[in-house]
Amino acid sequence: MSKSCVLLAQDNPINQEVGRTMIEALGCRVDVASNGCEVLSSMESSSYDIVLMDCRMSVMDGLEAARLIRSREKRRGDPRTAIIAVAANFTDEDRTRCLEAGMDDCLIKPFYMPQLSEMMAKWCSRFMWP
Repeated sequence: MSKSCVLLAQDNPINQEVGRTMIEALGCRVDVASNGCEVLSSMESSSYDIVLMDCRMSVMDGLEAARLIRSREKRRGDPRTAIIAVAANFTDEDRTRCLEAGMDDCLIKPFYMPQLSEMMAKWCSRFMWP
């Protein structure tokens, strides 16, 4: 079975590196996008099993990117890509906004390997712990 492919959408360079290291340690291939526009561009040229989407990014935030991804999937008849909202905290209102935008679940930062591997196993059928 091939490696799971993850798109990490995160605008903070330190969080990008930490996230990349953790995802790679789980045996996954990872690409990084710094904002929602880069997410959309990356998804045009590559296929991902899961997107870990920071909710608050510059240029285009994660909520708008998720809405546009869902719209594109529907318009093209593409399969649904799992999108996990990532933020420092989530109120019930924040969770509702994320789900309404088309995200599938929420992961609170900072997250650690057990939380990340659990989320990967929940939403990515190809995920296998190495």
